[in-house]
Amino acid sequence: MREKIECWIGLQGTFLLRISIGLIYCLFGILKFFPNLSPAEDLATTTVHTLTFGLLSPELSMILLALWETAIGFLLLLNILRPLTIALVLLHIAGTFTPLLLFPELTFTLVGQYILKNIIIVSSMLVISTSALKEKKENENHC
Repeated sequence: MREKIECWIGLQGTFLLRISIGLIYCLFGILKFFPNLSPAEDLATTTVHTLTFGLLSPELSMILLALWETAIGFLLLLNILRPLTIALVLLHIAGTFTPLLLFPELTFTLVGQYILKNIIIVSSMLVISTSALKEKKENENHC
């Protein structure tokens, strides 16, 4: 009985983790569609501007970032295209950590919290990415 309860908790925990991260991505992404609504807008536009050597305007970079984050959120919520979703998240997260190198003075500020919170997302994605194999094995064992 204990094993079945632990199995159920594991399955539900992964489900809730995926939904939570999906909602966060959707909400943060949707905010970026509206100028001056995202608290991380200045950080995002400055980072993208620096990484693209000024090739993207701040407006275009925010739209692209909004599309990217919202797409990740919906992919997580719908639980589809898991390998693509994981790749998009990892690439996104790599980009979000670049301000730590480019603008280290922002690391321990209110703006820096938007960078550091991504450690939780990385950890969550590790759990989510391995859950497909675990779910398959556990379902075969009829948990």
